[in-house]
Amino acid sequence: MCPFSAAGESVYLFQQANLYFSIRVTPIHKKCCYGESQRSDRSQQDLLKSQLCLALRKLNDYLNDPLPEEIDANSTEELTVSRRKFLDNDELTLADCNLLPKLHIIKVVAKKYRNFEFPSEMTGIWRYLNNAYARDEFTNTCPADREIEFAYLDVAKRMK
Repeated sequence: MCPFSAAGESVYLFQQANLYFSIRVTPIHKKCCYGESQRSDRSQQDLLKSQLCLALRKLNDYLNDPLPEEIDANSTEELTVSRRKFLDNDELTLADCNLLPKLHIIKVVAKKYRNFEFPSEMTGIWRYLNNAYARDEFTNTCPADREIEFAYLDVAKRMK
């Protein structure tokens, strides 16, 4: 099992996104919801955005750090960036099935309603998402971007 606690860390990442977007999460995620942000002033939005970026950087760092099993003790080359496709290895695990849909929703909602994109230098996150998008299991079960945008439309309107 990966040391990056998918349950705990994906909840933390989702909390930061919820705060940033002032999204009231679905009942299954009620325990991780801080509720809607009542202040919409610029400093509050900037603070929430920086907290989301911090959570994304933490995930990106984990995805880029090689796991012990990736490092070959007999090799002369030093592996500085992980090449694995998912959290724990090159295969989807339950942890990935928990985190990837949330990460995808955050990516879509952030772009549409906050004009925020994951920074291109977050190579671990982009590798992770692109590997998920290449899998039929993910693309066939993930809602379309337009469905996600529509689902969060009411929240986005209230925030403007």
